[in-house]
Amino acid sequence: MPEPSSPTEESAATAPSEDVSGPATGPPAADQQPARRRRRVPTWLKLTVALFAAYILSIGPLFWTWHYAEYFGGNEFIRVFYAPLRLLCEFELFEKLINQYIRWWIL
Repeated sequence: MPEPSSPTEESAATAPSEDVSGPATGPPAADQQPARRRRRVPTWLKLTVALFAAYILSIGPLFWTWHYAEYFGGNEFIRVFYAPLRLLCEFELFEKLINQYIRWWIL
């Protein structure tokens, strides 16, 4: 039997052969996967926006309760709870939108 003449032939002769003819199994390596960057909105931001919207929209069905609290000395909590909304109504556009929304509830 002839001896290998170089170290690479020796390692090739002793290394087990790989079968590359079959299909690859398993997921591709991390460096071969396409770069997918999804931008996600943080959960706390979604929750904050939802609560703010619910706060603003809640004045519709509670308008008469707020009106009684504001002008006739009713529930102090309701009056204080909606005080920031009253401040937002200092802006003309916001005031028009809120008043239109309230009209849908009180007609």
